[in-house]
Amino acid sequence: LARHKRTASFHARKYHGLRESEAHKKIKALIEASLVADPQFSEVKSERQWRSKRDPKSRRQPDVQASSPIGQIAFEAQLSTTFLDVVVERRSFYRDEGALLIWVMGRFDPDYRRMTTDDLLFSNNSNIFVVDDETRQISEDQSRLHLRCHYRVPDRSGESLTDRWESRIVPFDDLTCDLESQRAWYFDYEGKAAAIRAEIENDVRERKRA
Repeated sequence: LARHKRTASFHARKYHGLRESEAHKKIKALIEASLVADPQFSEVKSERQWRSKRDPKSRRQPDVQASSPIGQIAFEAQLSTTFLDVVVERRSFYRDEGALLIWVMGRFDPDYRRMTTDDLLFSNNSNIFVVDDETRQISEDQSRLHLRCHYRVPDRSGESLTDRWESRIVPFDDLTCDLESQRAWYFDYEGKAAAIRAEIENDVRERKRA
């Protein structure tokens, strides 16, 4: 119990410090401004407490939250190391609420990834979302929320699967959102990779029959 309290206290100090950072304030403001620009989002709130409908004692405080045509959405800024257990716990909370959790980064470099970034990447169908000054401007100009999406694209190389990275700015409407798995993606990496693997397996079988 004592160890759990020490861990909880450490997490609280860590995330309190993160919220107070200038980088965190900026990305939070970018998310909020992008949502306000899109009329399909309403009740946009920053750093407001979210009380569980099932358990009033259970609560979270997402960076930004809003109502949308697909339901309530919580946006969390990912700027530093995030503990995997925190990621899993937050996903569970919002899934129980019938809401969707979207992790957003301030920047992303495929060649320089932290382990916790990979945790988000591979559990989100290999899609990473970024909000920056350019995406905010596009959101405001078009009155439609846009995100920069970095995603892996699988390719076939002989009988092996290789990956390459692509990036584009996309409207939120173009994302596939899955409340049950708490995932959202623009490019279906898993589906494409499965199709390529099936193609390779079929070619191998055909060659053995020849």
